[in-house]
Amino acid sequence: MVKLKKVKYHLWAFPISKLTSSFGALVYAFAISLYILKETGSATSFALSLICSAVPRVLVGPFAGYLADNYSRKVIVLAGQNTSIVAIGGLLIVSLMSGLSLLAIYISTVITSIASQFSGISLSASITRLFDESRIQRAMSLNQISVSLSSIGSPVIAGLLYRYMSMSVFLILYMATSIISVILISTMDFDLFITRKSRTDEPKESMWQSIRMGISHLRDQPIIMTMLWVVFIVNFLFDAFQIG
Repeated sequence: MVKLKKVKYHLWAFPISKLTSSFGALVYAFAISLYILKETGSATSFALSLICSAVPRVLVGPFAGYLADNYSRKVIVLAGQNTSIVAIGGLLIVSLMSGLSLLAIYISTVITSIASQFSGISLSASITRLFDESRIQRAMSLNQISVSLSSIGSPVIAGLLYRYMSMSVFLILYMATSIISVILISTMDFDLFITRKSRTDEPKESMWQSIRMGISHLRDQPIIMTMLWVVFIVNFLFDAFQIG
């Protein structure tokens, strides 16, 4: 009975937390890209902002996956979200004291990109622990709906608000949505359904061994490697097209 109540709670708390965090992040990303283009008029500066967002995600992805497999996923998710809040809060303080600079924007973008990768991977990997088998498909559908709504709605809203609001407002909005997400995530039980328990008598695989095994497996799957590169390039170019 208690589990049923928790699962029902997860069914609305999980997608709402994903919706709020994704919405805030995407609105901020769109607005900061417009800001860079407006202030510099430089395609190079804009491209660097995309690189600061995309490259760190790729580099830390394997490490984030290893940590999600071996440590508390809830702690990782909350740590990632809180790191993003602190980074954006720091950028807000800088903007209020001396105005936004490209260096400050790039640094905060790298930090939030890394933090969101850790929290995003751990949160997605926790679906099987948050829901039972009969509700996993529904949870994944709600999760995808949340992401799609954020992707579609955030550029429109950011574009409408950008003309009338300063970047400080967008930073505060990003922080507010992240805080809402943190509150919801902190109330969820990430160990409600544990399908596999690690055996203590078996030696734990090191991070580098895990990464090497993953890379080796990808090398043996050329179709998957091709798909990954296509997805990465398409997403990178789509971001530029969407903003530009």
